[in-house]
Amino acid sequence: YDNLIALLNSCGDNFHIITLNETWVTPLSEDCFDIQNFKTYHVHRTNAKCGGVSIYVKNNIPSTKIDEMSLISNHIEACAVSIKVRNQDIAVLSVYRPPNSHKNDFINHIDHMLNGYLRM
Repeated sequence: YDNLIALLNSCGDNFHIITLNETWVTPLSEDCFDIQNFKTYHVHRTNAKCGGVSIYVKNNIPSTKIDEMSLISNHIEACAVSIKVRNQDIAVLSVYRPPNSHKNDFINHIDHMLNGYLRM
């Protein structure tokens, strides 16, 4: 986290959206990993300390978490956010495939998620 903050400080104001995997953030620790001027969205494991996916969106970009696409299972870890840019809704999806999952199960899960979201 400290290295990420140092990197962001050295890069100026160039990042508007940041996605991270393997965050190890828990419900009790998520407030410790805020980034100034960003809204945070986390998905964390409840059955292990590893894993987790986070998305950070600049405060000046309207955003909301897409609960239907934000989940953790044996096959996939995903956090999804809808942002509004120039009156257009855009979905930002950060995904991670746990090392013990099968590639085909992961791809099928992403396909199912995206097709379900596109029908909404």
